[in-house]
Order: sequence, then C-alpha cells, then structure tokens
Amino acid sequence: MTTTQVEPSQSSFLRRIPPWLLVSPWLYVWSILLFVLVTLIDYLTGVDLSFSVFYLLSVAAVSWWGSGTAGLIFCVVSAMGWILADAAAREIVQPGILLWNAAIRLTFFVIVSRSLNRIRGLLERERELSNTDYMTGATNSRGFYAALAQEVERSHRTGRPITVAYVDLDNFKKVNDKLGHSAGDKVLRRIAHELSKSIRRVDVLSRLGGDEFALLLPETGETEAKTMLARAHENILATTAQDPFPVTVSIGAVAYSRPPDSIDEIVSHADRTMYKAKQQGKNKVLVVTNQG
Repeated sequence: MTTTQVEPSQSSFLRRIPPWLLVSPWLYVWSILLFVLVTLIDYLTGVDLSFSVFYLLSVAAVSWWGSGTAGLIFCVVSAMGWILADAAAREIVQPGILLWNAAIRLTFFVIVSRSLNRIRGLLERERELSNTDYMTGATNSRGFYAALAQEVERSHRTGRPITVAYVDLDNFKKVNDKLGHSAGDKVLRRIAHELSKSIRRVDVLSRLGGDEFALLLPETGETEAKTMLARAHENILATTAQDPFPVTVSIGAVAYSRPPDSIDEIVSHADRTMYKAKQQGKNKVLVVTNQG
C-alpha cells in the first residue's frame, strides 16, 4: 500500500494544528464567512430585525459536521458577534443588559450545539450497530457489501487494486455437534479475533453468516494479499491447535487490478476460489489474480 511522505517541516506544522481543525477545513471557512456576513447584516439593519436563526446556522453546521470543541468555540464567537452587532446598533447601551443578553444567547447556542452533538453520536452509534455482527464484533454482511461498493468505486477512480477473501472454517459442524453451540460460538469469536489481528486498520473483516467470514483488503495486490492471508492462516492454526477439535480454515481470495461493477460477482468469485482451496485438501490459502 502506498503512503505519502510528509516533509519534516510540514509534519511539525501539522502537529501544531488542533485535530478538530483538520476534520474539514472548508466547513470552518464557510461557517466563518457566514458568521461574518450575518453579523454585518445584523449591524446594518439595526435592532428592529432579529437574526438569531442565522447566527445559529454556523453553530449548527460546525456542531453537526465538525467536533464538539469547534462547536463550542462557534457558540462563543456567534454570541459575541450577535451582542456586539446589537450593541453597535443601539444609541444607549446598558452593560448589565448587554451581559445578560450575551449569557442568554450563549446558553441557547450551547444547548443547541450539545444537543446536535448528542444526536449525531447516537445516529453514528446506531449505524455502527446496524452494520456489526453481534456474535463476533466483526462487520456484518450489510456493512461488508456497503464497504465493498465504496472500495470498488474508489478502485475505478484511482486505478489501485483490491483483494477480496472468503474464509470458511473446516469441519466446524463437528464442534457444534460434539461440544455444543456455546463452544462453537467461542471458536467463531476466536477466529474473528485472530483475523482482525492479522489485517490493517483500513481493511474490513466481516462475518457473512454461520462459519463464513470475508476480508476486504483495499489497495492490495496478489503478492501483498498472499503475505497477509498466510499470516492470518498461521495465527488461526496456532490459537486453535490445542482445542479438542482443532479448527482449520480454507481461504480463497481474488486480487483485482480492476474489479467488476457487480459486487455479487466479486463475492461469488472469492467464494468459488475458497471452494477450490477446500477441494485441494482444505486448510489452505489460495489467491488468484483477476486482471479485470
């Protein structure tokens, strides 16, 4: 997988930038411009017209798409801008009233900002749970197909390869029949754990159902895939060797230089490759290349 090298001076500069500012710079740029525009219009139109909703736009945008810290900063800035525009438009300013209005407006902005942060967090958590297999903690088939569709699109755009692997446990039915389903569930969790240890953060591990797993390896060609999958295979054998019924796995993978548009075709190809590994005696890793 290719990486981008950063010059030392640039890297040092980036480390001094607050992490929340790197989330989406254009979000903050447009929010600041909107805040400046609203404050200017508020000042020019005087105190008779209210612009509270428009101040809230930048606060809401940053709180939803940015970070909690950035949202709070925009709460303070927006409240100050609103009160300063209000004060500048008045002929007589009473400090007590000015401070009271500033506190009320800041409180209003903070409540909205924190509420949006909370709602976004709940939605993200719900989305994560809907794409997660409850048994193993891996991505479920729904999440896997969505991730695969994104990577196929990205591969078409960048020309980078991807690899999809199908993993099936050999003779898993014996574990359930002899030791019970609780032992089988334990084996599934251990296999998922070993697979997750063997892949990178950018890769996707999924349990498609039963004793079948899938791996999505972005920007990975045949050579890299063979190395990674061989390591995963060795880790699984090492951790299950002492079990009463040692579980092995058959892994079939297809490395695409240009994947087809059909997600089902990709998964089916990896599935067929896995069955070829089983036909060769099981407990094997078979990686093939598809030039697209």
